[in-house]
Amino acid sequence: MQLSLSLNTDLVACGRRIDKLSAKLALRCRVSQEDVFELCRDFDEAVEFAALEGNSVRQAIADFMEEGSSAEASANKAQWSELAELAGCGSAGIDIAAMSLPVMPKQAARLLRTSDDDTSAVELERITASDPVLAGKMLGAANSARFGSQYEIVRLLDAIMRLGIPEARKVLLTACFSGLFASKPLQNLWEHSEAVARLAYDLAPLAGIDAATAYVAGLLHDIGRLAFVKLPAALRIREQEWLASGFPVVYAETLAYGLDHAASGAKCLRAWALPESLVNAVGLHHRPGPDTSPISGILTLAEDLAARAGNTDSEDLWPEMRRAAACLATGISPDRLDGFCLGHSPLQQARALAGPAFPVKLTAA
Repeated sequence: MQLSLSLNTDLVACGRRIDKLSAKLALRCRVSQEDVFELCRDFDEAVEFAALEGNSVRQAIADFMEEGSSAEASANKAQWSELAELAGCGSAGIDIAAMSLPVMPKQAARLLRTSDDDTSAVELERITASDPVLAGKMLGAANSARFGSQYEIVRLLDAIMRLGIPEARKVLLTACFSGLFASKPLQNLWEHSEAVARLAYDLAPLAGIDAATAYVAGLLHDIGRLAFVKLPAALRIREQEWLASGFPVVYAETLAYGLDHAASGAKCLRAWALPESLVNAVGLHHRPGPDTSPISGILTLAEDLAARAGNTDSEDLWPEMRRAAACLATGISPDRLDGFCLGHSPLQQARALAGPAFPVKLTAA
């Protein structure tokens, strides 16, 4: 029954997408929707097959256009040309090399050269003391209800000892990267990143992955969206139009910009000289497949759980397929994944899965 409902939902969404594509293409070509409906249906079908095969929307569009290049000599030349522009293949797309990428926070670079196993409390104290914002976050965390004691902690070293090295590094990394999302329009995106990071941290041990690395990957998995914020308003309006018509995020981004935030994020992390394993994990977290790394699969599962907890739409096509592929990549069986969710009490589950970006209303039994 659940699979049947899912398929029906996918069919409805597919129909909406094709209707929107054909309406926009018909307007461009000054023909009726019926004249371009079949072309738009084939286009959307090619993108859906790409999702099932673990390929990117961008590659699917490029392959579709290349295969249809013979149409250039036919009477449909104008339709194919306009479809290419509509799909971000022409001047409407952006130059990846020219994108304005965010700069890594200075203290984050120092923290990423450390690990939970080889870092001392004194070293973390030095990093924390170099920035008043970091110091405030550290003291605030140590004196919070979760970690507080009978006396107030006012020294950074005491705060770090109270939290422990792993938790202290998480507090500092979160504080460092949150500054990149400081503007009000990006707050929801940051809260989502924090929620995914917490989930990735908790899921990582189930796959034998370093939890601290998974946490960093979760914080940075959507960093590519920051480059899109600086793009011309006309392009960002295009993305919003596609989203409003029911196109998943990665599909809408590719139509508007010629690439999605995962590809943009991988470029950013590579420019920051982060480990290639982390770059690939972020770049492929919307394309789980047979060769997907476990950490990329963890990101896929964490984001999927966050979306389901918040009752929000998936950012990609065929979320069930992506979930299954990520389970294979991580070695976490669907039953074990369900057990991970059911292992929380209702209030704990709301905190762990939803987070501030996904306000699930649950009450204690």
